[in-house]
Amino acid sequence: MKKIYTVTKPNLERFLQINEQLREAIVHSEAKCFSQFKDISILQVHIILSVHFHQPCKMSQIAKSANLTLGSVTQIIDKLEDKNYVNRLRSKEDRRVVFVELTEKGRKVVTANEQHVKQVGKEVMQKFSQDEQRLFLDFFQRMAE
Repeated sequence: MKKIYTVTKPNLERFLQINEQLREAIVHSEAKCFSQFKDISILQVHIILSVHFHQPCKMSQIAKSANLTLGSVTQIIDKLEDKNYVNRLRSKEDRRVVFVELTEKGRKVVTANEQHVKQVGKEVMQKFSQDEQRLFLDFFQRMAE
């Protein structure tokens, strides 16, 4: 069983400030990273990444992952398919079921994201000693759980 600790108001306020700083840094960083893909939006990038993490996946999985309606995801996938970032595949067992997979162009977005995340991780962790990096990663893992 995970232990639950008390959170003080000053710590919560500091968390909110840090969260806002991180959000702004991420927005700026993503815009810079994905500027090479001028024909797609950040939302479309996130959909491409969702497809990658669940691929091949159903439209409903993408909608759930992105917290969007099926109709919204259908429109986004239409645009991404027109731009050759994804392909739709019909299930052989049930023609009503549609899967989405990445094309080579879509995989380039994923590669750019992976390189970007590694660079950001390196820049962040270089500020810490090896022991601090282990602690940071332990905390980060607990946050993710």
